Formats: sequence, C-alpha cells, structure tokens
Amino acid sequence: MEAEQLLSSEAMSKFQRKAWFRKTVAVVLIVLILGLTGYFVYGLIPKQYTLTITGGDILGNRHLIAKVLKDEAASYGVNLIIQPTEGSVEATRNVSEGKLDIALVQSGLEDKLPNVEHVATLPAEVTHFLVKPDIREIEDLKGKVINTGSKSDGTRLTTKQVLDFSNLEAGVDYIETNYSFEQLVKMKADKLPDAIVNISYSPSFVADYLVKERGYTVLELPFPPSLALRYGWVGDGAKILAYTYNTIPPVPATDIAAVGVNLQMIANSNVQPEAVSKLLEVLYSPTVVNRINQKVDESNITTAASYPISKGTVAYLKRNESFFSQETMEQLKNLLGLLFTLGSSSLIVLKWLKGGRLDDDLEFKEYIALVSAIEKEIGALEQQGGLEAEQLMQLAYRLTALKSEALEKYNRIKLKDPALMDTFLSSVADTRHYVSLLMERVRTA
Repeated sequence: MEAEQLLSSEAMSKFQRKAWFRKTVAVVLIVLILGLTGYFVYGLIPKQYTLTITGGDILGNRHLIAKVLKDEAASYGVNLIIQPTEGSVEATRNVSEGKLDIALVQSGLEDKLPNVEHVATLPAEVTHFLVKPDIREIEDLKGKVINTGSKSDGTRLTTKQVLDFSNLEAGVDYIETNYSFEQLVKMKADKLPDAIVNISYSPSFVADYLVKERGYTVLELPFPPSLALRYGWVGDGAKILAYTYNTIPPVPATDIAAVGVNLQMIANSNVQPEAVSKLLEVLYSPTVVNRINQKVDESNITTAASYPISKGTVAYLKRNESFFSQETMEQLKNLLGLLFTLGSSSLIVLKWLKGGRLDDDLEFKEYIALVSAIEKEIGALEQQGGLEAEQLMQLAYRLTALKSEALEKYNRIKLKDPALMDTFLSSVADTRHYVSLLMERVRTA
C-alpha cells in the first residue's frame, strides 16, 4: 500500500487540509484521465490514410497496377494519389527523399538509398527486346541503334547488364538512345531505333503497339538460367508465349525464353506501418489479383528484397497469429495487474482528495478476503490431489506474514468496526489449524 503510506505522511497531511491544493490536484487528475481516455478512444476509431504512389511512366503496366490499387484501396480507408515518374531510378530517389510514400520499381538498381524500405515483391516482369525484322539473333544487334530507356529508368541498367553479358559494349558494338515511351510513340517509323527494350508484364502495351503498328518482332534471349546465377534481380521462368502480340505473322512464332526482372513495392521509412499493412491487404485481395491478371503470391512477399523489410510488412505477416499466444497472455496479465493497482490507488487518492481519513475498515476487510483466498487455494489443491508438505509450509508462512502485517497496522489505526480484527484473527487461526492437520496427514501418508 505505497499510495496509502505516501498520502498518510505528515507532509501530505498538511497539504490535505488545504482545500485549494486538493482542488488543483483533482483538476490535474481529471485532465490526465480525459487525455488518456481520448487517446485510447482515438485508437479504436478506424483510420484513414493518404499516400502518394508511383508506377513510373503512364504507358507502363506498373502505372496500371497503381491505378488498380487506387481504385480498390478506397474501401480499405487508404487514399492513393498517383504521381507518374520517368522510371525506377527517379521513383526510388523520390521515395528516399520523402517526395513519394510508395513506389513500384524493378529490382537490380545499382544504388541503395537511405530511408527506403521493402514492402512486397510482385511477380517478375518480362524483358522485351523488340527488334526490326532483319534482327533474328542477339549477334545481329552489333552496329545497331538500341533504345535502352530513359536514364532515370531501371530498364537502362538491366539492358546494359544483359548486353554486357552478351559481350556487346555501348559505343563500340551498338549505339545507345534514351527515348521515353511517349517519345517513341510520336516518332516516325523510319526514325525509330533498330531495337527497343521494354520491361513489362506480358502482354505489354508498348510491345503491342510496336509489333502491330510499326512491324517490330520479339527477340529471344537464349541465356536466362545462366543470367539468374549471376544477378539476384533475375526472376525465374520468364517467357513470352507464342502469338502473344500477333497471329499473322505470329509474334513470337513459338514460346521464347526471356529475362524476368523482379518487381518490388518500396516505401519511405517514415510511412506509418499501419498504412503499409492496409495497402498490403489491398494488394493481396482477390479483386486486385484478378484485375492485374498476375499471380500475386503472399509467400514471395520478401523475395529478392534489397532494402530493410518495412515494419508494416512485418505487421501484415503477423496478422493471423493467435491472439492467445503466450506473449499476448503475459501482456494481458500485466495489464490486469496494472489496472488493479491503479484502481486501488485511485480509491485511496479519491478519499484523500475528499479531505477525509482513509478507510481503514476497508483494508481489514481485504485482509480477511486474502485469508479466504488462501482457504480456496487449499481446497483446490485437495481436489487435485497434489498436497505436498512444502506447499503447505508456504501457505502457513503466508498466513503468519499476513497476521504480522495486520497486527502492526492495527497499532497505528482506529477501526470503526472493532469486530473486524476479531474476525480476521479467528479466520487466520482456523485456517492455520486446518493447514496443520493437512501437514500431519501428508507426513503420515
């Protein structure tokens, strides 16, 4: 009873006699209680989150995914604002600087920037080498003009690694251009590069346009398995199915191997974990999976993660853990203990604020209740058949300690109901006698 000892001290008794002081303390306590109540009530109210997101170029499939997420996220309390960027490099830089909250970017970017976290891994995109009809194999790219994408786009980094792997050096074996998709669409057919690289899910909007409107075909890359051993960003089993982009003539004529590039969702490290967790609920919902027509598998959520895992991702993965885990039960027990302690202390403080003496009778009633609790504990042990001499000795010691504490306090207080002390002593004596009988029985057994 630390609260009682503090409030019963001589110094606090002097303050207790001053009405203005008691009123001041009461007002402060009321403000604190209202503040805590408001805090916990606020925690129960469903939250609304607003996040900025980019899917890169507006002609790319990532932009389409961002639009699908925006449509579906509204019902989850997440408002997404789409901000197009030129590519993955620019998008990652904007996330790092806090200009964007979320971005869909390809893996394999060279620089690892601060304040960026990995949220999820989506199915691998496919690297499309779109070429003019006279280019039939990768060696034919020598001496040609190859558009590797904007310098702010990760497509350029991937393309250079693929071409380097094929012993094709920029400026020596081929000429590099860096037109955006929007610029390519507006360009005259005779001015278009010999080869254009596009990383996208299949079918790709850009590939579809270049094949049907500009006569391009799709070049097979014969070495994805070996490339996967060299680079961690390469997705497994990527291919482009026959007739994907045209039927007559067929483009491609047969299923062809392609380089897959893992697609990641990243977030700024300051984005609320709750918002990230909600966005993942949207991403893995059946509606989004059906609309983007990709197998978004939750089991691959951290595959090829190149940044620290987001706290929101960790929270999402733990969402199905049992509420009644050992850790949760321990926290609940501690919470109940805290509430009981706060409740007991609050009653004593309230009595003190009212200017009256603390209720000594109530405390002695609690002593009697503790003796009763020990009796119930003895009864439970008897029913379980688990009586042991050591347990009985501990119960006897608890009774002795309780009696000593009560007697010591009795010399300093004045009970309104003197019979409480007699009742308490009688209860202790009866219980001790019963414990002695049980100990004798255990020894005999």
